[in-house]
Amino acid sequence: MIDMNFLLGELIKILPNCGVIFLIAVIAFIFRKPLSDLFAHLTHIGAFGVEMNFGEAKEELRSAILTYRKDLFGNLPKDEAVDEAKLEWLLNRAEKIKALLRGARILWVDDQPLANAAIFRFLNDYGVFIDYARDTDEALSAIKWSSNAYEVVITDMVRCGDEDAGLDLLAGIKVLEKDKKAEERVKVLLFVYVPDPSKGTPAGAEIITNKVDKLLEEIFEIIEIKHIKLLNKKR
Repeated sequence: MIDMNFLLGELIKILPNCGVIFLIAVIAFIFRKPLSDLFAHLTHIGAFGVEMNFGEAKEELRSAILTYRKDLFGNLPKDEAVDEAKLEWLLNRAEKIKALLRGARILWVDDQPLANAAIFRFLNDYGVFIDYARDTDEALSAIKWSSNAYEVVITDMVRCGDEDAGLDLLAGIKVLEKDKKAEERVKVLLFVYVPDPSKGTPAGAEIITNKVDKLLEEIFEIIEIKHIKLLNKKR
């Protein structure tokens, strides 16, 4: 025979829990859009809770890549798309060495620094400091007084209408660092809007490119190799 008093007692016990569950469900429904946006930004869940690594870095990287594919009128070619596999590879690479990237310093030489804003934001997301100079004299002064602070110098080839600006900077850096060993000299990357493949990479530069993914790949490698060499010296 069913004990109605027992059933009534158990029902009273679980009613508060049901009420809490119902309340949570109502709140989740009301705030479903903000919650959805929040979790869309989470890249993964750590073993000891949610490890928030906001997706802004991915969007900044996508924006940077597309910026340098636009024509002179700011239009993208038809059917232009970012290589998602490459995008993920770069993000994973940055994540892998983010401890090394944090605190790294880059000197960026460009008369229009805001054109590189998306790349700046992406690198800033990983703790990279970026100083910028608008001309060769300003850049050489920064390098001279930096006490070897810069891992990388990135320069545009053409600045303020001077098509040899990048080459002049390379020559100036060579003079400044003439007494240094090759492995101690700052690494220079030429980042140009439209490179001339027939001319090749100028002497003194590591690469010349207009591809953001290639540029970042080179930056990551230079910083990682430098840390490995420093670690080996300490042993």
